[in-house]
Amino acid sequence: MLQRTFSGLDLRGLTLVLVATAWLAGILLDSFLLLPSLALLIAAGAAFVGMLLLRHDAQVRLVTLLIACLLLGAWRYTSGSPGDDPQAISHFIGLHSLTIRGSVSDEPKLQGRSRILLITVSSMQSGSSSALQDVHGQLEALTLGAGIETPYGPNYGDSVELQGTLQPALSAYPCR
Repeated sequence: MLQRTFSGLDLRGLTLVLVATAWLAGILLDSFLLLPSLALLIAAGAAFVGMLLLRHDAQVRLVTLLIACLLLGAWRYTSGSPGDDPQAISHFIGLHSLTIRGSVSDEPKLQGRSRILLITVSSMQSGSSSALQDVHGQLEALTLGAGIETPYGPNYGDSVELQGTLQPALSAYPCR
């Protein structure tokens, strides 16, 4: 009778699940810690080099691969978030009155006696005396007084200019 001894944890069939879990854990971790992007990329590179140097032990390679995926997931979150981007429209929420130029990037949605417009922002002016500056992102604008679909109101693809103070989004289209 053959007897098989258990010499370690066999995770070969779950490698993809472990890699995806490490990637998502890195995203979650960095959403709380906000680590520097360059440091995460350098640490992930070091983990990959360590994985190449330790090619003889399969479990150590798997652990270093998971660490590299964790660090790359955190790096992806940091590089994709607008927190470090001074030209993101989300930086100007609640500051003061702005003039914003952009285009309607989705069909307007009727909600009661108002229309909700999703606008892709291209430029912004703070106050009447300052110059236009390039910004990017999307925002949701609520226009009042439209009980029905009006052909003369802003529609998909139209250029618009808005004036007012930005407020945090309360529905499905948050500022990005």
